[in-house]
Amino acid sequence: MNCTDTTRLMNAYSDGELELAMSLAVEEHLESCARCRGSFAGLQAVRGAIGRGCEFQAAPESLRSRVRAGLDGECARRPWALLRSPLAVAAPGLVALVLAGWLVVAEVMKGGSPAERHRGMRPEGVPDGEGGR
Repeated sequence: MNCTDTTRLMNAYSDGELELAMSLAVEEHLESCARCRGSFAGLQAVRGAIGRGCEFQAAPESLRSRVRAGLDGECARRPWALLRSPLAVAAPGLVALVLAGWLVVAEVMKGGSPAERHRGMRPEGVPDGEGGR
């Protein structure tokens, strides 16, 4: 890791967005390079000042109401938009999974798995272990 790489990754490192190996490489470089360590300290100072100077402000209720009304109107105009949701995409697979599970349970309730019943099927008069296949 060199100074150029460290400078490019400093914001992501500060936000905790890097994978472990990359994060460790940045830390190692910061420990060995006074110039990059100073830049990182400056970045942290600016981030801290911004964090202390900016209060959290909740959105006014009038804005929340307008956003909700806009969303309700959009859903009323385009009801098919719900079909693009992740739930709508996953629903057919979930239905197939439930149906498959129901069929397995129904087979077990009939007296065992299809494989067990198949093993018991022999032509009339042929005992297990003889003939058949």
